[in-house]
Amino acid sequence: MNEIELNLKDILRSYPLRVSITDYCNLHCFFCSNEGMERDRRNQEHLDVNKFDFLLGVLAANGLKQVSLTGGEPTLHPGLEDIVRILKKHEIKETFFHTNGIRLTDRLMDEGIKEFTKIAISLHASNYETWTRLTGGSLFQYYSLQRNLEKIRNGCFENIVEIKHVPIRGYNDGEKDVKYILDLCDRHGFKFKFLSFEAIEEEHLPLVVPYDQFRVKLERLGCIELTKKMFFRGQTDYLPATWYSYGSTKGVAIEIGCGKTDVCRACYASNEIFLTPSFEIKPCHISDHRIPLNEAIERRDTETILKSIIESREFLRGMPGQNSLHWRKDRHE
Repeated sequence: MNEIELNLKDILRSYPLRVSITDYCNLHCFFCSNEGMERDRRNQEHLDVNKFDFLLGVLAANGLKQVSLTGGEPTLHPGLEDIVRILKKHEIKETFFHTNGIRLTDRLMDEGIKEFTKIAISLHASNYETWTRLTGGSLFQYYSLQRNLEKIRNGCFENIVEIKHVPIRGYNDGEKDVKYILDLCDRHGFKFKFLSFEAIEEEHLPLVVPYDQFRVKLERLGCIELTKKMFFRGQTDYLPATWYSYGSTKGVAIEIGCGKTDVCRACYASNEIFLTPSFEIKPCHISDHRIPLNEAIERRDTETILKSIIESREFLRGMPGQNSLHWRKDRHE
């Protein structure tokens, strides 16, 4: 991979701002990385809407084109509709929304997220028993999710919806589970995304399904490979991926690969700019390094905010997660 110049406008034009607008969640997925934040950081804080308005204005004025809303579970933020309006106000061209799908109300779907570029819904299971084993969710929540998938299917969302599935050995990696996701997407016109399991604790390592083994399973189920190598923001090492067609739809299988040398080397030139609900830039899941922006936002200190964006890429350039097979390791040493 060629080295890139860390130019502010190039960074903001090239990489999305991934914003955890809340660390609250209504599920308890044991495999959730919580965007690399500690478990005790959950269910504590919502993003301040007014501060976000100012920050986004600064970044948009300097080239930012893409924003991805995540959590926690973003539908739990009490000011979500205001946040959606702020995205429109600052003319963000590409907007992504990540959700578990349980609280997708009619109003939110009709007035808010329908204009998003992509809505990614985490499903991960073919039945309630597997789903609750993975998420700790209730039967009522599961039926709410299934009902919302039907409403989305009937609401002209098909071209922007993506169903996410993380195969975990012994839980949801069987052919029945995988085929359920593929058939659901084919039937409803959704895209599919299979993401390799990102080990958090050391005891999670045996649960990882090797990327190449999972690809063989997809092909056995009827997926047809569309590309040998997928370029992702100009390179192929970070988030190695393969596109497939299945029936009338298509989707992707992605190896997260955090900690692997080639992936770690490519991260600074490819990864999103991640912002916590506390207005900290957290460049790397595996490292706990954070760059605080709160005071700079309160002082309306545009220069410090923009310098922090470059600082975050420089930190990634040092390959802080290299050779870490599970990202919580360094915090217990």
